[in-house]
Amino acid sequence: GQLDAAIELLERAAAGVAGNVTVNLNMAKALITKLERGGPDSDLVRQVRTYIDRGREVAPEDYRMVQLQTRLQRLIAQV
Repeated sequence: GQLDAAIELLERAAAGVAGNVTVNLNMAKALITKLERGGPDSDLVRQVRTYIDRGREVAPEDYRMVQLQTRLQRLIAQV
């Protein structure tokens, strides 16, 4: 539903502004939410890592990176 539509819009935005930390981290956050709702998916985990890495390249000290990484690790540990 709405989450998938949001992900689609964020994907388009991220493709257009690959160096924008906020867009990349919002994309990672949306994908993590999808994982939390739908269960494990190795492709989504890879995508999340890609967006977090892009954000880290631009703003390595951004506090949101730690929050997202923690949420992702929690999901991976549940598998």
